[in-house]
Amino acid sequence: MNVYMALTFGTTEGKLYTMRIPRAVESAGASLVKNAMDALIGLDCIGTSRGDLFNRKGAKIIKVTHQDISMD
Repeated sequence: MNVYMALTFGTTEGKLYTMRIPRAVESAGASLVKNAMDALIGLDCIGTSRGDLFNRKGAKIIKVTHQDISMD
């Protein structure tokens, strides 16, 4: 199973930008995630083709499972 965190931000151009963080820690508290997202916005260190990060829109942990399908 692959687990990652998706952080979604609003941009200065009114669009959404989602960032994937691999190997996310499922026990990350809401305040920790909020503070990390605010730090990314405050540092202004991520530029996108959709505009600069402006505000927090949401965060979620996503679990992806893979199952091979036999073609015999």
